[in-house]
Amino acid sequence: MRFSSLGAVATAMLMATVPPEAAAQADTLRFGARLSGMFEPGGGDSDGFGSFLMEIDSANGRACYTLVTRRIGLASSAAIHSRADSTAGAPLLPLDITGPVNDTCTRLSPEQVRAVIADPRSYQVSVRNGQFPHGALRGQLEKR
Repeated sequence: MRFSSLGAVATAMLMATVPPEAAAQADTLRFGARLSGMFEPGGGDSDGFGSFLMEIDSANGRACYTLVTRRIGLASSAAIHSRADSTAGAPLLPLDITGPVNDTCTRLSPEQVRAVIADPRSYQVSVRNGQFPHGALRGQLEKR
């Protein structure tokens, strides 16, 4: 009986010493993608490259990301697509090109959050421009 009481007291003390920021970070998941024209099956921009980094707060659906492209013309659109639906249909999440020092945040539905967390590799980031309307850059979403 004494050990149970001590265990409960120790657990309560430990929980009291965990800062709220650390508890909030437990719900934050990180994803990323390395973008390249070589990953585009239809033949993207062969010397283009970029990066995508995203944090999702799974508790409230807030997704903040940075999307950077290099050596491609002005992007006309960018999005996260299902790998199975990469060329047609609505994207999971339309994206803005943020550049290296900015980020932007948006909200995902609970279904979108669950889908990305369950299988991030079933999604990809695609960037299009006037020269490559079917895709200048592409990269596989991965958990970081």
